[in-house]
Amino acid sequence: MQQPCFRRKPDGSLNLGDSAASYKVAAENRKAGWQKALSGDAVKAKARQVVAERRRDPDDERSQVEVLGEHVIQMGKYRGQTFRWVLENAVGYAGWLLVAMLKDISASDFRYVNKMAFKQYLESFPEGREVIELKSTETMSKPSASSLSTAVSTPMQSPFSLLVTGRRKLTPEAFAAKLTKAIAANPCKLLFIFLYLHYNL
Repeated sequence: MQQPCFRRKPDGSLNLGDSAASYKVAAENRKAGWQKALSGDAVKAKARQVVAERRRDPDDERSQVEVLGEHVIQMGKYRGQTFRWVLENAVGYAGWLLVAMLKDISASDFRYVNKMAFKQYLESFPEGREVIELKSTETMSKPSASSLSTAVSTPMQSPFSLLVTGRRKLTPEAFAAKLTKAIAANPCKLLFIFLYLHYNL
C-alpha cells in the first residue's frame, strides 16, 4: 500500500509548513480561478482506476486507504491534487482545512462526499490524527470572529464606570474582581481599557 511520506523536522516532529511544490500548485490554482467540482462517484472511480493500474484490487479491504489516497481534493488552494499529495506537501494545511470545514458542513453540500473521504483518509494515520488535534487546539485558543466583532461594535466605556453599579459604588477590591472577571469573559476588553487609559489619562 502506498502511504503518504510525512515530512519531518530535524528533531523528528511533523513539519506542518507547506512544501515548495505546494506554493507552485496554489499559485497555478489562483490563476486558473473557479472550477466545477467533480462528483463523489467520479472522484472515487478515478481513484479506483489508479489503484487497479498498479495491479492491486481496489475492492480488497487492504486497498481501501490506498484508494482514498488517490481521491482528488475538490476544494481549497490545492484542489486537483490527491489526498496523499496534500498530506505529503501540506499536512498542516490539511489539518486546518479539516477542522474548518467540519464547523460548517452539510449533507446538501455538493462536496460533502469529498470532504468526508478526506476526513477518513487523514484520520487513517497517527500523523493525521496528531495534526487534527493540534489544529483543533489552535482554533479553540483563538478568539472567534463574532467575539472580535462584538468587542469592536461595543461602545468604549471608561473602565472606571465599573466602579459604579447603579447607585452603589464599589470598593477597590470589588472593582478589581469585577474588572478581572470582565477581562476573562472577553480578553479584547483589556486592549480597549489600555487604549482608553493611554488617550484619556
